[in-house]
Amino acid sequence: LLNYPDFRSHERGFQLMMQAAGRAGRNKKQGKVIIQSSDPTQPIYDYILKYNYEGFYNEQIAERKLFRYPPFTRLITIVFKDKNENKVERGSNRFAGMIKPSLGNMVLGPNKPVISRIQQYNIREILLKLDINMSASKIRGFLKQVEVQLREDNEFKYLHIYYDVDKM
Repeated sequence: LLNYPDFRSHERGFQLMMQAAGRAGRNKKQGKVIIQSSDPTQPIYDYILKYNYEGFYNEQIAERKLFRYPPFTRLITIVFKDKNENKVERGSNRFAGMIKPSLGNMVLGPNKPVISRIQQYNIREILLKLDINMSASKIRGFLKQVEVQLREDNEFKYLHIYYDVDKM
């Protein structure tokens, strides 16, 4: 769980382990929680052992600020799906190439997600890390305009594209 490639993985792990610890000691009985880990030196375990919510929060919020994650930025994941892997690869690469001149280093990808195929559909994702002050309507309009341009090429006319804004 802690090694899952998501900026919230430590937060989720902390929450689950603290919840397990809270449930283990109910009804005036002393409980015991055993955590198995391939890397017990991770700082998260110190926060859990000391029930240090504030310390954990302060570390996480500092990392989010440093690496430009919410609440300091807005994240938009652009998801591409198609049964043809080459088409989804080419379409997502072309889309990224069309938005990078305007958005620069705010564009990450395209990448294969951890689960890169669901049923018969291949998936690629582009992650946008946008300044919190950027106009949502302007970004939406810009992305729709790029999508329309991409779809002018018949190869990408039916490529599934959708936007996940600040996904949880």
